[in-house]
Amino acid sequence: MIPYKKCILALVLVTFIYPVHSVSQVQGSFFPLQIGNSWKMLDWDSGFWGEYVYYTHYVSDSVIINNKTFYRVNMHVDRFFREDSTGLFYEYRNGKEFILFDFNMTIGDSIPVDSGFCYCMDRKTVTTFTGAIDEEIHFYVDWSTDFIDEEHEYTFQKNVGLLKYKSGWHSTEILKQVILNGKVYDDPTSVTDKKQTGLPLSPELSIYNYPNPFNNRTKIEFNLPRNGFTDINIYNTIGQKTENLVFEILHSGKHDITWDARQYPSGMYFIAIQFENQFKVLDITLVK
Repeated sequence: MIPYKKCILALVLVTFIYPVHSVSQVQGSFFPLQIGNSWKMLDWDSGFWGEYVYYTHYVSDSVIINNKTFYRVNMHVDRFFREDSTGLFYEYRNGKEFILFDFNMTIGDSIPVDSGFCYCMDRKTVTTFTGAIDEEIHFYVDWSTDFIDEEHEYTFQKNVGLLKYKSGWHSTEILKQVILNGKVYDDPTSVTDKKQTGLPLSPELSIYNYPNPFNNRTKIEFNLPRNGFTDINIYNTIGQKTENLVFEILHSGKHDITWDARQYPSGMYFIAIQFENQFKVLDITLVK
């Protein structure tokens, strides 16, 4: 029995002297908090108005706060996150812990969060870049429940992490490379075949308008490759959003809307359509 007890004692000493590499205990997370994981994001707004800019969000280490393990994630600034076994995702900031997301939410659910409320806009089954069938969830975080006015949007994919982050109208980051468990995956958002309907994909995202140039009104037609959340906005030449035309979940196929521009001055404008992780921009000219 003595050698056995010595082995147990040695194991205990090794555990305390040489700590095990910290790994999140949550399996199948929408935000895999493991040290070394990273998400390289392309800033779409910078690409539209100037040069493309890449940001890398990464899990650098873990810290113990109030006897709970939080993971330090660099997202422009250091942020501290943890997820519990029920799917609640927390952030520690300004001396307190609060719920940021609930990954068990279904479409239409909302919860109060530190910055107002979090609303689940979409949840669906997808084929990930690994070929696995998994889930994708889209959250909207706003200051008020009375009016949704484009504060922050987050799209996560299970076992992948953050696919898209949108802060207001002016900045949208799209995932272009992810490192998970030491493996590097390029362009992981290229595979987005939705499996919940079993129907083949219709043609790719497209948008056009007529007439162009136009006087006061123009008809905008667009095609969606599948069911999904669609956001269509009009911008002026200095990047200011002048009007939101669509902000809802639409079915696949062709759609059309009319923009009544009688209240706006003559000049060039841009129609920007955002469908999930895809973007199209069309320049149009208003002549009075």
